[in-house]
Order: sequence, then structure tokens, then C-alpha cells
Amino acid sequence: MTIDTNNWLLQQATIANKDKDGATAIHVDLSANRDFTGTSFVNTAGATISNTGIYLDSAANAAVTGNGTGKFGIYLDAAGCPAASVPCSFKGAITTVAGSTLAVTGDSSTAIAIGSGAQLTGDLTIGGSVTASSTSTTQTATSMFGLDSLGTIQGNVTVASGATLAAYGAGAQAMVIQGNGVTGSITIGGALTSSVVAKQITNYTQQPNTTTNPEAGPAMNIGAPVGGGIAILGPTTPSSSTAAGAVSMQGSDGVGTGPAINISPTAATPTTRKHSSTSRPRGPGLPYRG
Repeated sequence: MTIDTNNWLLQQATIANKDKDGATAIHVDLSANRDFTGTSFVNTAGATISNTGIYLDSAANAAVTGNGTGKFGIYLDAAGCPAASVPCSFKGAITTVAGSTLAVTGDSSTAIAIGSGAQLTGDLTIGGSVTASSTSTTQTATSMFGLDSLGTIQGNVTVASGATLAAYGAGAQAMVIQGNGVTGSITIGGALTSSVVAKQITNYTQQPNTTTNPEAGPAMNIGAPVGGGIAILGPTTPSSSTAAGAVSMQGSDGVGTGPAINISPTAATPTTRKHSSTSRPRGPGLPYRG
């Protein structure tokens, strides 16, 4: 599906794109600004949703599966944005709610991509399951991303309680913020995970090379400003029932030597890390450089 007008998308069933290189479930053509301010519709629960451009309702299933590489779930594509107009803006929220699924399978793929020169002017809220899974089980980086922002997010980014944003594969990263960063806040109330352990892919430990094991990259990789800061939620009192947010990375044997969170002005796609299957040193949880 391609959005190249100011018509919003309310998804309540299945969108599927299978066995194609470069396949996309929801492609947004930002060769010009797309404005969804003033939109209003009613979701499955009967609530009125306003100022939203893309909304995956509780029964939504956006699936980009099968053979092929270089795929996207949701892609804000500003490749056609005139140089004099950069950034080209998507003016409205992007929301996936509890019960919805956005899944992409194939190496060099991204579940939610905000391209260079693109600007999301609105909040990005993940309430359901959003995953990107590699098909390769070699020790070469698979370039998998859950959320990869190379442009600007002029709003807040939220992974809600009970939600999942995950990337599976060697060197996979669940959330990468580059470009001009996020003007609002990043809030993790659910699970933010980068891993090489997933039902969708073969167990890496079954590969011929058993002396080293591949690892995922950081679950959160921040290389640009986040104006409102980063919060990982959890209970504030012993009696609180608030579920804790989780940020984690894993190697093929369930542990890893790299950081789960990386904050660096030069944050970029890391090279594949390997570690001994018998020696498992633990790396820092939150390196900060700069």
C-alpha cells in the first residue's frame, strides 16, 4: 500500500507483501508534505482518533514475509522530496495498538523506517508487536532494524506497556535514532529487544562454526539529540503494579558482551560482534561517549 495523498490509513485487517526484494507493507511517498491534522475516525474500541495518519487497530496484521531482502513494514520515504523542500513532513501520528502485529522477514530489512530528509511531525506510539527478523544465520551482520530513523521525529516515541519492538539477527538493532533525532521524549514501557534468538530464525548454535557465537547489536542506539530525554518505566513504590519496561540484547547462547543501550554522537550500524562460547564477559549496560 502506498500513501501519496492526504488520505489517512486505518488498518483493521491484513496487509501482506510476500517474496519480493524491497517489499513494503505501508509506503509513504514524501515527495511532498502529507498533512493529516484534522483527521478523525473511530477505532474498534469505539474511541475517536484524531490527527493521525497511520493507525494499526487491534486486529491489524501487516506482514512482509517470505523470500527477499531490503524490506520495510512502514517506510516514510523522502527520496523524491525536492532539495529546496527538505525536510518533507508526515504531519500526524503513527500508532500501533495492543493486539496489532507488524512483522518483516528478510535480511537488510526494517520494521519502521524514517528516511533521510523525512520528518514525522507527530508521535510514534507502539502498542502492539513490531518485529524485524533476519533469514540468514551466518555470522555476518544482517542489517536488521526495528525502528531506524535517519530523519527527524518532531514528537514523542513510545513503546507502551505490553508492547514489543524487536529486531532479530547478527548485529540487529531494535531502535536506532540518527539524523536530527527526536524533539520530544523516548519512553520504554514494554520490551525493546535485539537478539539472535527467535522462533522465526534457525538457532545460530547449530551452525558449523561452534567456537564463536554471533551477537545482536544494541537494543537502543542513540546518535542524535533526544530533546525530552529517555525514560525506561517501572514501579515507583514497592506496592506499585506498574510493569517494568525492558531493554535487552542477546547473543546466540542467551547472553552477550555488548551494550543493550549505546549513546554516542557517532552511533552507527556496528560491525558484527563475536564471543567465545565458553567465555562470556559482560559489557557495560549504558556506555556514554561524548
